[in-house]
Amino acid sequence: MRIGLLALTLGVSGCEWDDDPTDHDVPPGQGLIVVDNNSGDDIAVYIDGKREKDADAYEDEPYTVAPGLHRVILDQRSGSRSYRDDIDAVEGRRTILDVTVRAGDNEYDVAVYFD
Repeated sequence: MRIGLLALTLGVSGCEWDDDPTDHDVPPGQGLIVVDNNSGDDIAVYIDGKREKDADAYEDEPYTVAPGLHRVILDQRSGSRSYRDDIDAVEGRRTILDVTVRAGDNEYDVAVYFD
C-alpha cells in the first residue's frame, strides 16, 4: 500500500526521473538552446539581453532561437553564481548547456555540446 502511495505521489508531483535534454524537438528553420540545469539552483536565463523562462533546479529548459550566435547569461536567482558566453545555435540542432557547480566557486561550470 505504501509503495502504491509513493508512486502516486511522485506521479502527481511531476517528478521527472528520466529528464533528457534531447527530448525537445527543434522547430523547422530554427535552433534550440537547452539549459540542462544540474546545479541544484534555480537559474534566471537571459538570451540576447531578454529574460526568458527560468531553468529550475535539476530540470532542463528549451529555448527556440534563430540560427547564429547568441549571448547567454545564467544568473542564480538566490545567490551570486553566474555564467555568460556567446553560444552558437545551429539550424535543426540542439545546443545543450550542461550546467553544474564548481565547489567553492561563484561561477557555473558549463559544458556545451551539440545534439
